[in-house]
Amino acid sequence: MQVQQDPRKAILLMLRQAEERGIDQSELQGRTGYSKSRLSEILTSLEREGRIVRQTTGGKKKRVWLKGFEPNAEKPIIRVGYLRSSEYIPILSAIWEVARDTGTAFSMRVYDSPIEISMDVSRGALEMGLAPTVTQFLVAVVTSQTRILMPVATGGASVLENTSSPQWRLATSEMSSMMVLARAYSVAQRLEMVSFSSPVEALQGFTGGSARYIAIWEPYRTVALSRPGVREVARFSDILDSYPCCVLSVQREFTKGHMNVLRRIKEIYRDFQAQAGERFAASVLSRMRRDTGVDERTLLRSLASYRFLKEIDMEQIFSYMAYTGVPIGRDMITDSIIRI
Repeated sequence: MQVQQDPRKAILLMLRQAEERGIDQSELQGRTGYSKSRLSEILTSLEREGRIVRQTTGGKKKRVWLKGFEPNAEKPIIRVGYLRSSEYIPILSAIWEVARDTGTAFSMRVYDSPIEISMDVSRGALEMGLAPTVTQFLVAVVTSQTRILMPVATGGASVLENTSSPQWRLATSEMSSMMVLARAYSVAQRLEMVSFSSPVEALQGFTGGSARYIAIWEPYRTVALSRPGVREVARFSDILDSYPCCVLSVQREFTKGHMNVLRRIKEIYRDFQAQAGERFAASVLSRMRRDTGVDERTLLRSLASYRFLKEIDMEQIFSYMAYTGVPIGRDMITDSIIRI
């Protein structure tokens, strides 16, 4: 996009559309077509007027936000990114409770891409992110801007078969723990694997007959099993043992001065693991209903498929990363974890 007129308005519009993510200054230069010096002049002017915020995000690299959307703004806030999964109801409720008790604003943002969650945490567009274990550790090691606080759960997923479909393919969602599960099952059964951008799209393809098999997590697993002709052929634990599906990552800057908040989140999460659904935050349940399109009763029922975890098992993480083939050393994994 080459900006011909009103460069200030165009830049402010781009930043408004980017919201909490912000935009790298180098990207703004490419999108506007201005020289480095000309763009710097415009941004400096907007910064002096208090309309934008610039922060160094690594080395000399700068990122730009519209005022009010920048990370670590004056008003305390915990922004959490997550996927469309009922697995996160207990941990989101724990974070919500801590935010309420500490007078901190709480914001939930749903994603379809796990890598975008982890990267937004590293950029400071989110304080916390809930995403697959492999993705989270990879981004933590590569960027050094995120750290891992705790695991979420294991289980809660299966490979299902639509017995009426003639298409001998296995559907899965991109960059997720389901892809690891799907890859293992498809190799064993000699199936073609087809990836979808989200679990909703994968489920639509599966129930529509374009794939005979699907690797899917909750609550969509429970929804799919209620359909005629759908049966479970393998569970998460059959292939991936008790490896943690997902972990909670935290922006490195947020860990400074917020260790008590993080410690309290872990404590409340442990309490939730022994509680019935009535203690979960109503706002979290309402948001999850909207994000997944699944009713509350099914959401709560789907939680029985998970075994919620309390602490990171280091040997298990080492084993899981080795199983997936991601070349990350033990020391790098260990350094990525928050010890509290």
